[in-house]
Amino acid sequence: MRRYPLRDEEYQLDHTSSSSDDPPIWWRAEKYLREKFELEEDHGSWYDARTSDGDEVEIKSCQYKYEDGELGCFNIWSEQLTKLLLDDGYIALLVYVPTDPPAVLATQLLSNDEVSAEDGVSFRVTHPTMGRKTLVRIPWTETISLDAIRLGCRYSFLEHYSEVEREDTFYFDPPADVE
Repeated sequence: MRRYPLRDEEYQLDHTSSSSDDPPIWWRAEKYLREKFELEEDHGSWYDARTSDGDEVEIKSCQYKYEDGELGCFNIWSEQLTKLLLDDGYIALLVYVPTDPPAVLATQLLSNDEVSAEDGVSFRVTHPTMGRKTLVRIPWTETISLDAIRLGCRYSFLEHYSEVEREDTFYFDPPADVE
């Protein structure tokens, strides 16, 4: 990814100091998304927050690219995904660039009918407190729309989006009454 001005404070994850005492990135991403989408924190069940109407919201974050060059993925437990799809829940997503402090590349709030795991990969993992469970890994470009990526950074990810979505994002048709 080319160097973009990613230092805009509006797009920074909470960063209190440059020490190792900072909260983990997932926690800062949750806080950022709760503030951005005006969600109420609620870790009482399989989800992380609620909307003002009381709907459940699962919050996920990932970095845009791993050290090996592969695109980042959202990791969601199969049980969470099933509950999200069956209930009228939402999923709040955040993609970050691991700068210091981390910079937000894209955010999106999706309803359960906009979530798809068809391009995800499922596998079994052992969690330290939850035992052996199925985890679904979904590449972030399969879930985040092109127009949700921060301006100035979208061109770096065009190859991951359809021609239709690229045209819808970068071009517009003039109003019908304008010649």
